[in-house]
Amino acid sequence: MGDDPWLVMGDFNTILDMSEVNGPSRDLSIAMKDFSACLRNTGLLHVPMQGKTYTWHNCSDRARSLWKKLDRMLANDQWLSAWPNTVCLSSTPRISDHSPLIIRGYSPPLSGRLFRFDNYLAKQPGFLDLVTRVWQ
Repeated sequence: MGDDPWLVMGDFNTILDMSEVNGPSRDLSIAMKDFSACLRNTGLLHVPMQGKTYTWHNCSDRARSLWKKLDRMLANDQWLSAWPNTVCLSSTPRISDHSPLIIRGYSPPLSGRLFRFDNYLAKQPGFLDLVTRVWQ
């Protein structure tokens, strides 16, 4: 994957472990192992998620209702270093059986002291001559 920042998000159609399922589900151990190996091999990590834990619902009646975390946002170290405040927001499904994922990033706060310049100084007699002399 090189040294470029990567962010991948979407429906991966599998879970990583059974904690990502709520409801009756068959064990999908082969798919789970393959997905886990893929994440290890690519170095992709989960972007912290806020909102709904389970991102897919089978839209079935209550007795057979099944929720899974199929959708996720993954990033490599380069992405997380460049944008450390990236968050994945998981919202309530409206049209689809999947929750929409929204990427949110926050700019890091500015460090150091702010530069301030009082404009009234530039209007004082002799100011521009003084600046010109100092910068020569």
